[in-house]
Amino acid sequence: MDLKLPKVPHAESYQLSNGLTIRSLCGGNHDIIRVSLCIPAGMYYAPERVVASYTSGLITKGTKSLKAEEWAKRIEYYGAYTQSFSTNHYKIITISCLTKHFANVWPLVAEAIIEPAFDEGELELERTKSIQAFKMQLMKTSFRAMRATAELHAEGTLYAKRISLEDHQNINIDQIRQFHSQAYLPNGSFIMLSGKPNDEVFRVIENTLNENSWKGVKRDLSLPKPVLNPSPKYRIHVPMEDKTQSTLVITCPTISPFDPDYNAWTLTVHILGGGYLGSRLMQNIREEKGLTYGIGAYCMDNPSFNSFLIQSDLNSDKVEETIVEIGKEIDNLQKELVPADEFEQAIAVLKNQSLQSLDGTITTAESLLNLYIRNMDEDYLQRSFDYLSVATPEDVLRCANKYLNLDNCLIIDAGK
Repeated sequence: MDLKLPKVPHAESYQLSNGLTIRSLCGGNHDIIRVSLCIPAGMYYAPERVVASYTSGLITKGTKSLKAEEWAKRIEYYGAYTQSFSTNHYKIITISCLTKHFANVWPLVAEAIIEPAFDEGELELERTKSIQAFKMQLMKTSFRAMRATAELHAEGTLYAKRISLEDHQNINIDQIRQFHSQAYLPNGSFIMLSGKPNDEVFRVIENTLNENSWKGVKRDLSLPKPVLNPSPKYRIHVPMEDKTQSTLVITCPTISPFDPDYNAWTLTVHILGGGYLGSRLMQNIREEKGLTYGIGAYCMDNPSFNSFLIQSDLNSDKVEETIVEIGKEIDNLQKELVPADEFEQAIAVLKNQSLQSLDGTITTAESLLNLYIRNMDEDYLQRSFDYLSVATPEDVLRCANKYLNLDNCLIIDAGK
């Protein structure tokens, strides 16, 4: 049975006088609400990468009027749930609660954003936790391989800057306060609101984040593209002699989501190694050869650059054989049309994933949020849905020949 994809809903949008944009997607049967505040205060905008992550981590660790424990207790009292994290470009803090409690909960979030405490004691706790996590990451082959990938692909940019133990040890509260004052501003920020809000919800947001309470000068939020290094095929080994397993990464720069070929290209990548058992790489390298438990191919896109990657964790003595088999599967895609049954299965998997991304108002809003932080919109998502109904095996053959070439890839393995 051919799955029919629904139309992608459009969020309503308006802007406050201080530049803050509010987007809303309302619906559902329960009186719950989810609000995400997204601020362009990720590591790209920070003088040092760790400054953004430490600022993000301390935002919900108390305000000028509330200690961290008291702030958390008040949130918990109303049965609310908060999530706080930072991406390359955004700081995102999300609150989920019953609609009737929003007026009590949201002012706490707004205060954390506008008047955080930045307590020295909390900084030391965050430092201790971050250093421990960093040391654990350094022991992972996947971290070391992806770090080498970033350093070689985006050399000379913040994306490629290596974070050291000294960066964590040297961060101080003045750096954090300065970055907060320069980056945590309404200009370029937006709210994604979903669920069943009432009129009071919008009033509370506007009253707590209007130009009288949250001011800020406009700043340059442009994202100049780094010069990626599409070198001829070359190989990097990251030695980790105490490991019996390795992480293999094969990568190269690729087209952006705004390229007319992008939907056909992502379908090609999906068939090659899209993470489902029917993909070419999974069938050959996992199911038939038993070289790895899992292998995937994907496109990594963000507002600044786009990459194609194949990644797998495997025994160190199987790395070379796996590279050979990957080359064979790429060659097969370039020479022969994908059989009809395999093609239909791939399309069905993508349609099912698309349906899941629109399963309910809050889930749909989360999908839209992920578009907005990548400078995309609902029309982009609709085009990708529509393409699945007109895609052909010929598209895959064309894109495989145009964009898949191991001789233009960086091959990295981290391990023994």
